[in-house]
Amino acid sequence: MSELMLTENQRRHLTTYVHLLQEELVQLRHLLELRQHVPLGDRLHDAMANVDGALRRLEETFGLPTRMPMDARRRVGAVANIWAARVPELRAARLRGYGPVHPQLATLLDPLVEDLTRRLFALADAATPPATEEDAC
Repeated sequence: MSELMLTENQRRHLTTYVHLLQEELVQLRHLLELRQHVPLGDRLHDAMANVDGALRRLEETFGLPTRMPMDARRRVGAVANIWAARVPELRAARLRGYGPVHPQLATLLDPLVEDLTRRLFALADAATPPATEEDAC
C-alpha cells in the first residue's frame, strides 16, 4: 500500500538517498577499521547498525530496490544537493556556537557561502536527467 504513495520520480529520489547513505556507511566502517586497526566500538557499531536498520525499513516500507549500484550522475546530484542544504550553516550568524563572530565576518563570508550554495544546486541540476512526461504522473 505505501508503495503506491510515491510517484516514480519520488521513488527514484528516495532510493538514491537511501543507497547513497548505505554506501557511505560501508565506506565509513571500512575507513574506521583501516585507520584504527581494531573493530568498531560497541556504541559506534550499534549506532551504525541502527541507521542501517532504519534504511532497510525505508526500503521495505516503500518497496524500494535494495542496494543496487548507483548511477554516477545520480550520485553527483545527490551529494551536491546534500551539501547545498548544509553549506548555509557556514554563514556568519550560524558560527556563534563556535565562538565570538567578528562584526564584519558576515559581509565577507555570507556572499561566498551563498555563491557556493547556488553553485552546488546548479551542479545537482546539471547532474539530474530531465524528467519525462510519464514521470510527472
